[in-house]
Amino acid sequence: MLNALFINVTIFVSFLFVYHLLSIWMEGLKNRLFRLVTIGLYFGGVGIGLMFYAFPLSNGGLVDLRHLVPIITTIYFGPLSGVISAIIIVIGRVTLFPFQLFSIAESIILLSIVVLNISTFYTYTKRMSMFIVMNIVSTIVYFVSFHHFLGSGYETYVSYSLHALTTFIGGFFVFFVAEYMHRTKKIFRELLIESRTDYLTKLNNVREFDFVFDELINKAQNLKKPLSLILLDIDHFKKVNDTYGHSVGDQVLKELGRLLQTNSRQGDVISRNGGEEFSIIMFDSPQQEALIVAERIRKCIQDYSFAVKGSFSINITVSMGVATFPDTFSLPDPIGIYDQADEALYEAKRSGRNQVMMINE
Repeated sequence: MLNALFINVTIFVSFLFVYHLLSIWMEGLKNRLFRLVTIGLYFGGVGIGLMFYAFPLSNGGLVDLRHLVPIITTIYFGPLSGVISAIIIVIGRVTLFPFQLFSIAESIILLSIVVLNISTFYTYTKRMSMFIVMNIVSTIVYFVSFHHFLGSGYETYVSYSLHALTTFIGGFFVFFVAEYMHRTKKIFRELLIESRTDYLTKLNNVREFDFVFDELINKAQNLKKPLSLILLDIDHFKKVNDTYGHSVGDQVLKELGRLLQTNSRQGDVISRNGGEEFSIIMFDSPQQEALIVAERIRKCIQDYSFAVKGSFSINITVSMGVATFPDTFSLPDPIGIYDQADEALYEAKRSGRNQVMMINE
């Protein structure tokens, strides 16, 4: 029995780890329903695999951890995946193993547990609480079923005791492994987002800007589409920091980021490239459209009152430089396009600030 328990736990944990490795691809699936169904099918297959290494009982029953599969699946992926995994396991139990009365009983038990799991899922918010309640409920359901189908003899209680023992020993070990993987993936996801995001404005940072800009330049060349780049810099921003403090300067930067998102086109890539410099990448945007958007943003910022302390507010202006491939720069060279937009930005600064400039090759 201990061998079967060890093998069941090992198989379950191994396939949890395999899913952990595949989860980045799984989460990339845009169709959420398809993703949840795929998860249910995957873990249903895991449940069938567990039955091949079960501890057989004299009454035809199989003691394994298959009933924990829908529990774990429901907790971490929701009721739909849990139900699908249970249905796959039931089909496997009935078709792949010797047909006996108790196999039907086990199938009914498993589906009953899933129904109770769903009610637990919507009752408790913490995963540990869900798991404890689901585990206890499944144990009670199994006890009632054992008593009903096998009677109240010595062998029934031995079978039930073996099942309860495997459930609690193996179940809690599997749960803690699943929880560790879940938290690890969450931390990895957060670190990945932080590595791409500016901590203050929550826009893309310069690293993500470089990556996306290179990709979109190649895409524009392949599809023969125009691409515009707008660089903007806050005029005399040092004076804001020196006069009102860096906390006010940070608030201005955050609010400016929000204004850029509000006044840009849907799909434009907005980044904070460092300090008070921001950028907007506009795919499939010819020169004239980029100039119109840039001028709209410049005027919006000029007219906007930035709250600093209480009811007190200040106004700022920005200078902007625009470059467009292939209108103003004919080569699909990210560095060349960036340098041209940067040169246009500083030409706007030299020409009196608070304006949009574009230069040609």
